[in-house]
Amino acid sequence: MTQHYFYTDPLAAAWMAKHHGMKCRVEDKGDTEYQWVDMRNVSCYFVMEEAAYYIHPDSLHLLEPKVGDLILKEGFNDPMLVKDIIAGDVLCKIGWDGSIERCTDKGYCKIIQRNGIPFMWPESDASDGITLSLRPRS
Repeated sequence: MTQHYFYTDPLAAAWMAKHHGMKCRVEDKGDTEYQWVDMRNVSCYFVMEEAAYYIHPDSLHLLEPKVGDLILKEGFNDPMLVKDIIAGDVLCKIGWDGSIERCTDKGYCKIIQRNGIPFMWPESDASDGITLSLRPRS
């Protein structure tokens, strides 16, 4: 089954569109109709209370870590800074001593800040609720 990422909070979807260029598809849960929308241009009356805002496939790359991102990793209490990405391995600065650790395949993470701007992590339709794995694209 393909995993889909979405927002149930229209303000989070609009924030991601405005600040990170995320494209979303809005789908009313009571209807089968949907459309791709530019959340930067959505009027207040268009926001549906019972809607899901699915991330457009062209925007999924935004969920991959980049150098400089602040990430929150499963099993850690403190955020980590992505220092480098080498051949798909994500290297993070952790702890006060500034040690560098390879983060790939050691649990899951979510981006919480990019370029100094808060990053709203989406929900997922996966039954276990696990966030995006740190794996390189094939």
